[in-house]
Amino acid sequence: MEHKSSFSLMAFLIVISLITFASAATTINNPAASSTFGCTGVINVTSTDVDDYENPINVTIYAKSTLTANTTYKQIAVNNSVNFTVTGNMSVGSFNLYGIIEDANDYIFNATLTNRSGAITGADTNTVIVVDCTVPQTPTISSPAESSSITSSGVQTFNYDVVGRKVTTCTYKLSRGGATTGDDYISGSGTHSGATCTFTKDYANTNDNGLWYHSVTASDETNTSTSSTSTVSVELVPGNGGLTSKQSKLLTNGSDYTGWIILIVLAIILVIIFRKK
Repeated sequence: MEHKSSFSLMAFLIVISLITFASAATTINNPAASSTFGCTGVINVTSTDVDDYENPINVTIYAKSTLTANTTYKQIAVNNSVNFTVTGNMSVGSFNLYGIIEDANDYIFNATLTNRSGAITGADTNTVIVVDCTVPQTPTISSPAESSSITSSGVQTFNYDVVGRKVTTCTYKLSRGGATTGDDYISGSGTHSGATCTFTKDYANTNDNGLWYHSVTASDETNTSTSSTSTVSVELVPGNGGLTSKQSKLLTNGSDYTGWIILIVLAIILVIIFRKK
């Protein structure tokens, strides 16, 4: 029984060895792992094979990134006329990634080779590749409008327009009176979705009153672009349903005069009564 087990194990190892020798060893030479790939370039792949019929005739290149919309592999290049010999070194060709995938710094590139029968004969992946096609366009404020006023308490959403395919993340700065530190200075990560970068601020009461400056920086993990600084005036007044300061003063001044007006009217009525007597 022991001899049969040893023979079976040996036979299994021989089969595995034959399969290993008969399959292609594939290597992506360019782009290399942890390298930067510009918007245009050449992808170079090396493959070895010992079976003429099984020689790869197709090389397809895929890419994916967790920071972009391409979280699953997207085909970015293909060569259908490959003719590897026993040892082959080929280039998929020069191509432009602009508009195909977004910029990011965590791409995984995959090269998959298939033979005449459509079977995969080799594959390789390289990781942590930076794709750097463009610089993000400068974000522009969408809402609230520049120099507008906030007169009601609550959460205010700040919306900036961006070119989505050129942006992966965005950050913001918000300060009262132009402060750069302390309680009147807030910064953090915004939310990027499609063509918009947003962040929020809860203006709860009159303690938040003042002139607030805000801006957004868009990033593709390699380059950044920062918007111009915009302002919004917060004018909350307690007990007046969110009226502005000017409106509140008018109401307050009006209530101060009401008592005097009543006294004057009563005095006039009394004078008229006494004159009739």
